[in-house]
This record gives sequence, structure tokens and C-alpha cells, in this order.
Amino acid sequence: MGHAKSKNSSFSGIGPVKEFPANLMNTSKITPLVRSYAGFGKAGKSNLFCWFFESQKCVDPKEAGDFPLLIWLNGGPGASSMAGLLLENGPYLQQSDPAGTIVENPYAWNREAHVMYWDNPVGSGYSYNHHDGHYHYVDSERELSKQFYEALQSFFDDYPVYRKCPLFVTGESYGGKYIPAITSRIVQENAKGDKPLINIKGMAIGNPWMDPVMQTKFRLEMGFELGFLDTKQHKHLMRQYKRLPQYVNDGEWEKAFHLNQKLKNELIACGGNVAIYDVRTWDDGLIGSMLGNYFNMKEVKKALNVPEDTRWQIHDETGPVTDHLVQDFMTNTVYQSDKKFDFSLPYLLDEATDKSGKKPLRVLLYTGNLDMSCGVRGTEYILYNLKWSHEGDWRKLRRKVWAEPRGTTKGFIKSCSNLTQIVIPCSGHLVPVSQPAVSLEMVNNFVFKREFPSYDPLSHKEL
Repeated sequence: MGHAKSKNSSFSGIGPVKEFPANLMNTSKITPLVRSYAGFGKAGKSNLFCWFFESQKCVDPKEAGDFPLLIWLNGGPGASSMAGLLLENGPYLQQSDPAGTIVENPYAWNREAHVMYWDNPVGSGYSYNHHDGHYHYVDSERELSKQFYEALQSFFDDYPVYRKCPLFVTGESYGGKYIPAITSRIVQENAKGDKPLINIKGMAIGNPWMDPVMQTKFRLEMGFELGFLDTKQHKHLMRQYKRLPQYVNDGEWEKAFHLNQKLKNELIACGGNVAIYDVRTWDDGLIGSMLGNYFNMKEVKKALNVPEDTRWQIHDETGPVTDHLVQDFMTNTVYQSDKKFDFSLPYLLDEATDKSGKKPLRVLLYTGNLDMSCGVRGTEYILYNLKWSHEGDWRKLRRKVWAEPRGTTKGFIKSCSNLTQIVIPCSGHLVPVSQPAVSLEMVNNFVFKREFPSYDPLSHKEL
């Protein structure tokens, strides 16, 4: 777990983005169609990078506070949320042509809401800090959420018009750890009342990583069911898997993490290097050199108010960010959480409230059905067995087919009280990539409390 030296010598803050390169050769520029800001939110000695885009429907700056504000977080650990911006649901997408051309995204999540993308935590993307000339990486969700909360507050201090926006924390994958922790931090800091309130309303997580022991087991079973493992290979991996619960119970986090990675890598190898994030392909589409080449361009850094000597980086379950979150990686955060900081799922559903202290937070968990890493069965198991105030009601729910028109299936939905679960068919781990139109409609329906037109496929059957 080494430390990387930082060459940064100054904190540049958050400022307007007037234009940015439209390709890797910097032969043309893009002028944002909406008000956009980028730079660093301050959290002690740490600097978290964000890139903000106003809603495309926000014409009058005085009305900016009336629009919902979405935070988007990629996971990893160590992934940059700029990947989510330019590859998934941002206003602009990077193409795979040799020039890495940036084009407008017709299904951008900022069509109706403001969206801000954060490199979280330090060591992801552009985010950096200074501690005696070395990086300091977070070791827990308690530390991570505190760091993020302070950086978010610094953004609102600079741009107070957005402070009253209804806030939803969204993201995917390892966001299953980050997002509940950050949401809980905001709720608990609001309750203290010694800092300006943040108008938190809810959270939405795609393909969440929450229960590593159980989700690793389902990962192997899905590989067997899809034919990426035969009987002998499956038995071989399951014999190894039996050690995983024991390692976790004994607090042997390094052993548990490395066994988890070994099982994942052997499953992928048996499938001929199948993409664990989308079983239809052999290309995960998560980390590309074009993205790194783009964000390390000096012209891009200048446009985004980033010091030229700041190196942009992205990792997925590797690198120093992951090294320092090994225990967190293998901990069940559905229930188990740091005793000094409660961020479990039942807490968020039953106890956490918005800034008024009254209305419960709204929670959405959605899953692409072709993801073998953090798949449907894991999310289904977590919610079906969740100990919360509506546990009995949830188990009695009849899942409906979300379809509009009737013959066009968009997903499968269950909703009870403040919890909604959606399965997106024909989608891998990155739902906004696999089903961009559906993902946009889903998040807008959730945020704006719109109806999901749906029907019960077994309306006349006893379940």
C-alpha cells in the first residue's frame, strides 16, 4: 500500500467551463449549451474534482434552484466519474473513432435535471491531496463520506443558488458502498444543524456491490448457468469459495479480497475472457486509453480549471484506492457498518429523513440483467431478505412489467413505500450504455415522481 507523490502546488477551485476540446487533436472546441462549472471542491487538504452541468431546461439562472440536482458517482474503487460523463449519461460522449471525437448525447441525464460528476475519493480521476508531499487515501466509508461532504459543501458555498435544489445521489457498482455512506453523511450532518442544510431527497444505485460474500457466490452460479463454466470448473471454484465466508468472519480482509479476485479472474478465464460486466461481449468498455489520453491533455485540464501537473487516473478494483479499501470492499454494508457511522440500507429506508426531518428518503436500486459481476440475483436477494419496516409488504409485492406501449417492455418493477427496485432487460453493468433511453426515462420517473406504466403479467394467478 504505497503512497504516490503529488506534484500539485495549488488548489484552483471551481470555475466556469467556457469551452473544451472536441477531440484528441484539439482541432475544434465545444461550447457547453448550458451553464457548466468544473474544478475542485475543498475538503481539508484534499481536493475532489467535479464537473457540473445545468439542466437543459433551465433558462433563467434565477430559477436554477428549483430543478433537481443529481450527483453521479462511478465506483471501482478508483474509477473516475468522468467515465460516467463521457461514456454513459453525460451531455457529451466520447466516440471510439481514432480522434476520440466528443459528440452530444441525446439521452443525457441533464435534459431535465442538473447533474454533477465527482471524482471520488482522492486518487480517482483528478482528485488529489497533500499530506507531507504524499497522497493520503481513505480507509473507510466514514472517512470517504466526510471528505465528500466537505467538498460538496464547498461547491454550494461557491454556487449557493444550487443549495436548495432537491438532491439525489446516484451512481453504480461500488457506488453501492459510496452512495449509502454519502447520503447518510448528509442526513446526519443536516440533523446536527451546525452547517448549511443540503436538500437531500434520495438515492439511486445501479448494479450495486453491497454484500460481497453472497454476490460472489451468485456470480459463480450465473457463470455456470450461462455455460461459461462446466460442472467440473464450477465445483472447483465453489470449493475455493467456501473459504471466503470464513475469511470475512475472521476479519482476514486481505485474504478475502484476493480470493474474491482470484475467483473472478478464473471465472472470466473459463469464459474465454468473457466480459463480466456484460456477458454478451468480450469487451467491458469501462477503461479505454482514449479517455485517459483526453483527460491528460493540457488543453482539457486548462478548460476544466485543473493544474497542468495533475495526472488523471482511473482504476477498477486495482491500485492504491482499492488497496486502502480492502476491508470496505469485503464488508456487507447492507447491515454491517462502522459503529461510529451508520450507513446501512435499513437505516436509510426507515430512519433517514430529508432536510425537513420528516419525509423519508426515496431509494431506487436498478440492475441490468446481463451483468455477471453485480447481477440481478444479488439485488433481489438483498431486498427480499432486508430487515426493515416494510419487510412483510415487500415480500408480498407482485412484480410488474414496465411497458409503454403495452407491447414494448422497458423493465420489471416493484415499489413499496420509499423503496423501488427495477430490472432492466438487455442491459449489462452499465445501464446508461446498454439502454440509454430507458435509463433516462427511469431516472426522471423516479426523481420527478412520474408513473411507470406497468401491468401484472400474472394478474389472475395465485402467487
